[in-house]
Amino acid sequence: MTQPKSVITSSDNVISEDTNHERLVRSKLGSLAPECDSVKSAYDACFQEFFPKFLRGSTADPCGAKLRAYQQCLRSTLQSMGIDMTDLDASRINADGIADVLNKR
Repeated sequence: MTQPKSVITSSDNVISEDTNHERLVRSKLGSLAPECDSVKSAYDACFQEFFPKFLRGSTADPCGAKLRAYQQCLRSTLQSMGIDMTDLDASRINADGIADVLNKR
């Protein structure tokens, strides 16, 4: 196990820096369902390319189809494992529902 590096700040406080942080940032987590890894990787790659454009104001959604394909893969796998998706679907809230909750504050 790698020991954390110590960094001296301008106020001479010693703080611990997670030396694994850079590796964690660059890592890609696999899918919950390994059989969906390739679909998830395609979505992740699309999102990584899209997100900087979104931050600059782009509203196009080039990754929607890839996200839906990944969601469908997960859904199929979970259903084949005997997981009832009814409760999960019932607990889902859409963007309008979130806006309604926020507007009631």
